[in-house]
Amino acid sequence: MPSARESQQVSQPDSPRSEGICAPATYTGAPAICGSRSEEARSVADGRERALAKAEAALGKTQRGLGGRYYKTRNQVDAKVAQLLGPAVRGLLKVTTGTRAGTPTLRSGRDQHAIGQAARTDGVYALATNLPGRLSATKLLRLYKDQLVELRHRDAKQTLRVRPIFLHNDDRIDALVSVVGLALVVFGLIETDLRGAVGSDATLQGLLPEGRAARPTARNILAAFQGLGLTHTHHGIVLDRLTGTQRRILELLTIPIPWPEQAK
Repeated sequence: MPSARESQQVSQPDSPRSEGICAPATYTGAPAICGSRSEEARSVADGRERALAKAEAALGKTQRGLGGRYYKTRNQVDAKVAQLLGPAVRGLLKVTTGTRAGTPTLRSGRDQHAIGQAARTDGVYALATNLPGRLSATKLLRLYKDQLVELRHRDAKQTLRVRPIFLHNDDRIDALVSVVGLALVVFGLIETDLRGAVGSDATLQGLLPEGRAARPTARNILAAFQGLGLTHTHHGIVLDRLTGTQRRILELLTIPIPWPEQAK
């Protein structure tokens, strides 16, 4: 039998305009591609800028204190510089210390070349696969993005719109996290179950405006029920009349209609 490495190959992206895909490569013996996230790249760049500004401010404060009580010798200045140049800025700042007329000196500036090199990998990550057969880089990225875990991370940050909330005690924090977690589980199960019922790549009619078909997502599934109401009557609860799409979704999810519908 051919080895996993021999039976796998990642080709160039399907389209030269495919976003977030770098050139295919080989990573620890497995076919791989590198991808990029623009949001993460901006976050990394902003974090680096904050770290540089903080280090520069601290170096400026040290420079103003040269020859004073805490920085009488070059060794004291070197020790302070080593403390200030943490992992986030190490190699990105050029710092030179010395002695002039018995007084320590300190000069610093940004290494723009090193900063530019560091920025090249902002937001970049590698994807390696053990899937057999020929895969395009675009398909590999799509398979990765369609994983349940990746989809749920996206839902937590976008669809569910989880935002920081100030809470007064740990019990409330635990409760909020539990509620959000449960909502995420239900949200994911709706999508997974309906896709399993219609087929992973199949579409369902009526999920988009004007009755257009679409691949089921939890968002468009729930949107299909937007506006559905119920009425409390003397005989009990009565649902508005279901649309064909709503009825089909409930059938595929094997969910019985909980209350009678209004008459036509």
